[in-house]
Amino acid sequence: MTKVKEFLSTISIILITFGCSTDSDSSPSDTNNSVSETFGSWSPDFTDQKTNFDQTRTGSNGTQQNRTISVSSESNTEVTTEKILSQDINQDDDLFDEIEKVITTYTASENLGSFQEINYNLAEDNNNGITIGNDFYSIHNGVIVVPDYVEKEDWWLDNGNNDELNCNGVTLKEVSLALYSNELSYSVGESYGFRLGSESRGGTVVYMDLMSIYENDINLNNGIEAKYFDFIDIFNQTFGTSYNTQNYTDDEYSCVGYNEEVEDQIDAGLTFFDDDDPCAMINFIYQTASNMYYDISYNSDAEYHGADYCEGVAFDTIGSSISITKNQDDTYIIKFVGKDQFSLPMKLYYNGFLAIDIN
Repeated sequence: MTKVKEFLSTISIILITFGCSTDSDSSPSDTNNSVSETFGSWSPDFTDQKTNFDQTRTGSNGTQQNRTISVSSESNTEVTTEKILSQDINQDDDLFDEIEKVITTYTASENLGSFQEINYNLAEDNNNGITIGNDFYSIHNGVIVVPDYVEKEDWWLDNGNNDELNCNGVTLKEVSLALYSNELSYSVGESYGFRLGSESRGGTVVYMDLMSIYENDINLNNGIEAKYFDFIDIFNQTFGTSYNTQNYTDDEYSCVGYNEEVEDQIDAGLTFFDDDDPCAMINFIYQTASNMYYDISYNSDAEYHGADYCEGVAFDTIGSSISITKNQDDTYIIKFVGKDQFSLPMKLYYNGFLAIDIN
C-alpha cells in the first residue's frame, strides 16, 4: 500500500512539472510579435561619380546603414577626323584636323552599372598649305599631270636601246603633281606638259615628280593610301650613302639639283643594276618622288625652265613618305613632312580637288 502511494505521488509531481512548463512556454512575455525592419534605397544614386563615394540608407525603425562604393575607370583612345565627326572641334572653320577621341568608362561596384565620358583632343591641326619653319603659305588648288610618254631603259639602265622601261607588261611613267595658291591657275603649256598661268605674281607652288607604273593609279586609288618615298632616301638605303637636300647647291646657275659630285655618285650607283634587267630598276624607283621643290613667290611670266629663273627651293622627305589618298567624293588628301635645303622643317597638307590631265 505504501508503494502504491509513492507511485501516485511521483505521477502527480511529473504532471505538475509538465503543466508548469507548458504554462511558461505560452507566456506573452516570451513571444516576438514584432515585424522585421525594412530599408529604403541607397543614396545617392550612381550617376556621374568618377571617384569612390559613400552611400547610406535608413530602416523603418530608424536604423542607418553605410557602405563605400568603389568606382574604377578604363580609357580607350582612337584617332579620327573632324570630317568623320562632322564637328569643328577647334573651331578653325575647317574639318581637316585629326582628332584624338578618348572614351573613358566609369564602373561602380555593387553592380550599380557604368557610364561613359567622351573627350576630344586635337592630334593634328591641318590647314591647306605648306609650313616652312615658322611661316605658313596657303594652297588652294592642284593638278596631276600624267604624260603620254614613258620612261626609257637607256635613261635608267644606260643600255642605249631606247626601249620603254617595261616589266611584266607595265611601263614606268613620271607623273607630275603641282599644288598652288589661289593667286595662280592651271593651264596646259608646252614645257613638261603644263604651266601655271595667272595675271598676278607671287603665288606659292609646290612641285614633285612621282614615279608610277600605271597611267592612272594615282587618281584611281579610292580610299587607299598611296605612299611615295624620296628617291634619294631609297638610294641612301640601298648604297649606304647619306645625301639630302643640304647636298644641293644654290647659286645663279644651279637652283635645284645636286652638285656634280653628288650626281656623279648617283649615276655610279645606278650602274649596280643590270642593263638588261628593267624589272629590278622599276622595283627600285617605283613609288618614289624626285625633283621636289617649292616656290613661295612663283613668277608665272618667267621662263619655266630658263637660266634666268630659279625653279625654287629643294626639299626632301627623307625618313618619311608622301601620302596621297583619294576620297569617295573625288577629293584628295596629300600629306608629308620633310626638310628643305636650308634645313628648315616642312609640313604640307592639302585636302581638296585636283585637276587631272592625262595627255
